[in-house]
Amino acid sequence: MSLSMYQASIPVFTRQLNNLSTILSIAAAHAEEKKIEQSVFLNARLQSLSAAQIDGSEARTVTLKRRDKETHFQGQAFLLDHVLPNFYFHLTTAYAILRHNGVAIGKRDFLGTR
Repeated sequence: MSLSMYQASIPVFTRQLNNLSTILSIAAAHAEEKKIEQSVFLNARLQSLSAAQIDGSEARTVTLKRRDKETHFQGQAFLLDHVLPNFYFHLTTAYAILRHNGVAIGKRDFLGTR
């Protein structure tokens, strides 16, 4: 059974972003309780993509331009080797910053419920 680019990405992103939403709700309550300005924790918005915008991009060449260097990826390798690890990096960083600032969250909040 083949795995589409959409199936490999959007359900993962949706689940983890829902978990992050729960974590941010806990952070908002923490900020209120501790009299911390919520903008310290919350100041960004996320955008959405449809399956049609992603599916079929497995073989598409993706070029990242950084200063004087270009890196080329095939779509599926870009998703699995670059996008997903970076997504988890940023989720984990947000989680760690909130915990470091005393928000009472744990692994179950990060993993969420199915």
